Amino acid sequence: MKPPTARVAIIFALLVGSNGHAQQRRDNHLDTLPRAASSATTIVPIFSQLLLFSTPKDFRPANEALRDRKYVQQSIPAGESFDRWTEMITVTGEKDVATLQGVTPQKLAEAMASVYQSSCPGSFRAASFGAVKVDDYDGFATVVGCGISDTDSSRSLAVLVVTIKGERDMYTLQWSQRGPPSTTPLVIDAPRWQDRLSRIAPVRLCAIVVGEGPPYPSCAQRR
Repeated sequence: MKPPTARVAIIFALLVGSNGHAQQRRDNHLDTLPRAASSATTIVPIFSQLLLFSTPKDFRPANEALRDRKYVQQSIPAGESFDRWTEMITVTGEKDVATLQGVTPQKLAEAMASVYQSSCPGSFRAASFGAVKVDDYDGFATVVGCGISDTDSSRSLAVLVVTIKGERDMYTLQWSQRGPPSTTPLVIDAPRWQDRLSRIAPVRLCAIVVGEGPPYPSCAQRR
């Protein structure tokens, strides 16, 4: 079973026509949450903006790719391989998608969930954390899971998905976890996934300053 980035073309084909419903909750401002002591700050320029987020200190970069209008970065725990991992943090960016009429973070999250559901209708489960805020930008957080899928019956996969609509581009932060297979829908442990949501915080979108490079002080030191 592959992480959601393998299905991005299908997801964005579904975006504008998505009419699903998700449970709403009070906005969670990810930009103001404190960084966990066990996490380190990462800042990546992705198309029109800088994306700041946190990664657990025991995670290491495993893959980074920029192809046309799509950016992907993936990190896994130290000692694991890109082919055999238990957890993965994935960052994606889709250039100019935020400018398309009708595209919202919730629709993106629902489209991603629908792709999962189609691959594991008998063991699919989703739970929504609802709307989130990243600075003044809208986001949405949800957890989706497959006990087994039509492409991989050897393990389960659950994913925390945070979608963000930036100035021009759409971004996702995803925390994936593999586990034992299950023929019934996975039990989603909300407190555990809420903790993971807090461990990738703070999350910010910053302007790209001409001539500025890593460590991007205009974003890192912003209060």
